Amino acid sequence: MMSVSVESSSRRAEWLRPELVAPWWEVVLVGAAFIGPFIWTSTWAALHGSNHKYVTLLLSDNHLLWNGVIESGLLAIFLLFLCWRGWTPADFKIAPGWISSVQGFGLLITVQIASSVTVIGLLLLLFLGQTRFSSFMPFLASQAPHLKLHSLDVSWAVMVPAMVLNAYFEELICMGYLFTQIAAKQGPLAALLLTVLVRMSCHTYQDQVHLLGIGVVFLLFGVWYWRTQNLWPLIFAHALLDLFSTGVVKLIFGR
Repeated sequence: MMSVSVESSSRRAEWLRPELVAPWWEVVLVGAAFIGPFIWTSTWAALHGSNHKYVTLLLSDNHLLWNGVIESGLLAIFLLFLCWRGWTPADFKIAPGWISSVQGFGLLITVQIASSVTVIGLLLLLFLGQTRFSSFMPFLASQAPHLKLHSLDVSWAVMVPAMVLNAYFEELICMGYLFTQIAAKQGPLAALLLTVLVRMSCHTYQDQVHLLGIGVVFLLFGVWYWRTQNLWPLIFAHALLDLFSTGVVKLIFGR
């Protein structure tokens, strides 16, 4: 019994100071309070078949500004709560620097390639299993959101800070808190699987193929954090990934 207790304490200390390991009710409450609203809105869009309209809504100045206000408020409450619980900046394991940023850029390239291969591979399988289209490109066009040219009212001045804020918001809460709490209690494998599911739940407005591609991104993010325990490359890669993907859409469909 003593060896089991020592092993459990050692595992917890690897991820968090023992006094910061929260009971399950706190972990669930934090996840529900700060991530739950985004899971709800995304799932509502998916269940009501408004995925394409939701994409148009997401990439608008009004929505990004409103979402920024919500995320800023929730992030402030989250950080105040953790400060009250005794957390310090060092407990988040954020180590910015040139090397960490280069690692983040490498992580960005890796997840972009892995996600693209996943999505293209799944689309090829779907293409081979259908009979409506005789060539791949028309089939691919049918799977894309049918946005009209110049239909997105989004500006760089709003989009850039919104994407950076979202990267901090997601990584601090999902990885800095949820992953480390679950890893301290049940080990990093359980933390990896649960956080990937939670993060995918925030993107159910995407179709199933792209949702799985997003899942690959979060899986690789989780593996990286598991191995390095440095949150900065995830924040850096996440911000650049969002800026790249939304920037391409803006260049094609923006006003």
